[in-house]
Amino acid sequence: MPGEFDGKTVLITGGGTGIGRASAFALADLPIETYHRTIDIDQNGVYLGMRAVLPGMAGRRAGSIVNISSTAGISHASTPNIAYTAAKFAVRGMAKAMAVEYGSSGVRINSVHPGPVLTPMVANGLDDAGRAAVTSIIPLGRIAQPQEISYVVLFLASDEASYVTGAEFLADGGMLAH
Repeated sequence: MPGEFDGKTVLITGGGTGIGRASAFALADLPIETYHRTIDIDQNGVYLGMRAVLPGMAGRRAGSIVNISSTAGISHASTPNIAYTAAKFAVRGMAKAMAVEYGSSGVRINSVHPGPVLTPMVANGLDDAGRAAVTSIIPLGRIAQPQEISYVVLFLASDEASYVTGAEFLADGGMLAH
């Protein structure tokens, strides 16, 4: 849902971050229904949100959209997970395409690409060995707290990012710096 931030219209999209495991199949084993469900939530949800708010933002000549993707939208880090990866790459591409299309209308559109985030789903899904395996590939040596990703989103929605559009921000503790 769009909201107000400092009197400006802002849309933050982030659908599907909790369904990645549901689509984690090798291509030959991935049911088409599961593939479509993942694309519908992770990709089409972002499209529909932007489609709903962009005309109004352009009419007001102001607004900010921050699309939450994943490190899987930058570098294929989830194996096997073709549906999730495809959707997250699409979110990245849609942000760039709409930033170009709506930039002259005063609307800024960016994407954020988090690495592992310690949400309740992640916390409940990882035992000590799993947590150690995940943190071993993160140079900062820990999984992000949700508010750490929120700070990146808050910056992009604010006037402090008034000259930032079409950009992609990694918030992954250095995971993709390898």
